[in-house]
Amino acid sequence: MTLISPPTLCSKFEKCSAPKCPLDSEADTRPPYPDDEKCTMAAATRHKYWQKLTESQRNSLTWQGYTRKAYLARVRWSNLPQAIKNEKTALLHEARKALPRKAEVSL
Repeated sequence: MTLISPPTLCSKFEKCSAPKCPLDSEADTRPPYPDDEKCTMAAATRHKYWQKLTESQRNSLTWQGYTRKAYLARVRWSNLPQAIKNEKTALLHEARKALPRKAEVSL
């Protein structure tokens, strides 16, 4: 039986040249370089790929297909009390309403 590596399951694998793929269990062992390309796939999509992996493959990916930073932010958010989440969500919606629409922006 041939094991398929998680990064090869990504639909962008053939064209991608990001050396630190969030679907690669070895990604955290590679040092970051300033000019490295970043993964351009949406985090939620990578997480869906992670969900399709075998249990042993999922266990090898600490961040569940997210970047370390995004995963830790999700954990912090999930640990907030619901009242604070509601307050922050309401503030975000208010801020979005205050932004000008594209048609209203003049050059």
